[in-house]
Amino acid sequence: MNQLLSLLVATSLASTALAQQLPCWNTNTGTNLLLGDDQMSPGQALGFTFAYGGASYTDIQVSDNGYITLGATGGVSNYIASEAALVGDPFPRICPFWTDLDPTITGSGNVYFNAVPAAGGMPAHAIVTWLGVFEWGGSMPHTFQIVLVDGGALHRRYHAALAAAVIAVPLLMDAPLPETNGAVQAFFASPMELAPPPP
Repeated sequence: MNQLLSLLVATSLASTALAQQLPCWNTNTGTNLLLGDDQMSPGQALGFTFAYGGASYTDIQVSDNGYITLGATGGVSNYIASEAALVGDPFPRICPFWTDLDPTITGSGNVYFNAVPAAGGMPAHAIVTWLGVFEWGGSMPHTFQIVLVDGGALHRRYHAALAAAVIAVPLLMDAPLPETNGAVQAFFASPMELAPPPP
């Protein structure tokens, strides 16, 4: 456990240094993935190698339900956020805000993907944005981003209104991290990065 905490502290410090180079909220959301309810995107090329849990990935899939899976195939969209699925499914999943979302509801926003090459001292990174996506059966907009950075850093950014909201359905945040013995432990202690409202 101490090794895990040391790893998290080191990762957090490295992420803080990179975060100073990246914008707090990226307004160039990229391509609308046109996701339906409980749907997974096809593989999205990152344009760089993302290191996670001792493996390297060049593609992700995106779920409308507030999470991504690592790899070009194999991800499944699940609207039920559960710790058992997080650590038990055969694919790695990172959950900025896993809950039952539905971009097909009238008035709902959509889910976007943007791969940004390295430029001007900024590292290559990929942004997934859930922009005003309603929860299933409701009308509360959920706006948040996850940013994967070349090498393995990641950032989660949330619209301040989402942080203050009362969520009516279960949600799960964060990602499982492998321990040295090969087991997987769910870790839920990372703080939110609150972002100003997008324009």
